[in-house]
Amino acid sequence: DPPRARPGQHARNNGAASHRNGANTRRSRRDTVVKTLANAALAALALLAAGYAAAGRVHPALETKMHDAFSGEKLRVIVELKEQAKPAELTRAAPKGVRKAKLKALVAGLKDKARRDQAALHAELERDRTLGAVERIRPFWVFNGFAVTATPAAIRKLAARDDVLEVRIDQQIPEPPRPTEAAQASGPT
Repeated sequence: DPPRARPGQHARNNGAASHRNGANTRRSRRDTVVKTLANAALAALALLAAGYAAAGRVHPALETKMHDAFSGEKLRVIVELKEQAKPAELTRAAPKGVRKAKLKALVAGLKDKARRDQAALHAELERDRTLGAVERIRPFWVFNGFAVTATPAAIRKLAARDDVLEVRIDQQIPEPPRPTEAAQASGPT
């Protein structure tokens, strides 16, 4: 025979078991809700990441400047394309140890990449120029991108393209200060 429980013990154990089952059910429901929310959050992040990967972005400082721009005002921006040349690949065919040949291959490769990747964009920008939405287009080959002066609408159109990484304000970067003669004379400290 199984051991006999004291009076009231059986009811208490059943109550504890029942309480545990209720707690387990609540925990199970909570875990299901948490998992569902986590999966929804991951799905939302994946969609956002896919959207970011599909089109470029407008730098936050430029976004602010565009918001404050007057109607029809044109802003100077830099457009950086996603596809950038890989210097190691461009110089691989050059003879080893011949610096001048590597440099020549690098410059030619950078220029060719920029010319090929930017051709369709420049044609589109020329059409926008005839509509008055774009001025001054200056291609770059050192990096695959260009400078352009355009309306906020034209800038947003550029940023929405799949081949654009980022559009940011075109600003002059100041030259670092040159050492003074006194600092040069005294030498390193």
